[in-house]
Formats: sequence, structure tokens, C-alpha cells
Amino acid sequence: MELRMSEIHAIQTELEQINEKITSVQSISFMVDLAGQLAAWLAFSGEQMAIAKKKWRAAKVRAYDNYAFSKAASGLKITPSVATDYAQARSGDEESDYEHCERVNKAITHTLDVLRTCISALKAEQFAFQYSGNQ
Repeated sequence: MELRMSEIHAIQTELEQINEKITSVQSISFMVDLAGQLAAWLAFSGEQMAIAKKKWRAAKVRAYDNYAFSKAASGLKITPSVATDYAQARSGDEESDYEHCERVNKAITHTLDVLRTCISALKAEQFAFQYSGNQ
């Protein structure tokens, strides 16, 4: 499995546009279709989070091992906290990818919540309109 950050960036761009559409479009069927798209993106971004986290952990392990073994070979003693800090710093790109995937995933979740609320409000308005005698 490969990390597809370009698709995560594309989803983020789409989310920004969707937020504008949610407030301007008054169609329940449009919003239901949009919810389906968001659900697919939620699954994809969750998968990408898992891949990114796996790559981040592997990068930390490699950096830790390289640092610890190189210092041990040199005869230098290092504290575990220094080695951990070094590994964390060396795996910053992978950490950034994971955090970006996580933020997009959370944004999708919040957008779905807003969408659900809008659908409920539109249904309530429809119901009130139908039973107020304005058919």
C-alpha cells in the first residue's frame, strides 16, 4: 500500500468548496449524494492515516537505530531520551503526512455532521411547509 498524499490534498481542496455549497444549496438529494461521497473519502482518508502512521513509525525506528548504532560504534554513550528526540526529529516529514491525513479525516467527519444537521433542518422545513397549507 502506498501513501497517496496528492489525493489527500485534493480532498482537502474539495472540502473547502463543499462547505460553501452546503450553505447555498437547498436540496436534500444533493446533500445525501454528497454524504455518500464524504463517506467514501472518510474511508480512504482513514486508510491513508494507517499507512502514514506505519511509515512514520518505520522512519522513527530507522532513525533511532541509525543514531544509536552509530554512537555505540563510536564508543559514545547516549541517553534513550536523546536518541528518541533525534528519531522524532528525523521522522518529521512522515509525522507531517500522518497529521495532514488525520486533519483531513477529522474535517470530513465534521463536514458530515454539518451535512446531517442541514438535511434534518431541510426535512423539518419541508414538513412544516407541507402541513401549513402552502402546498
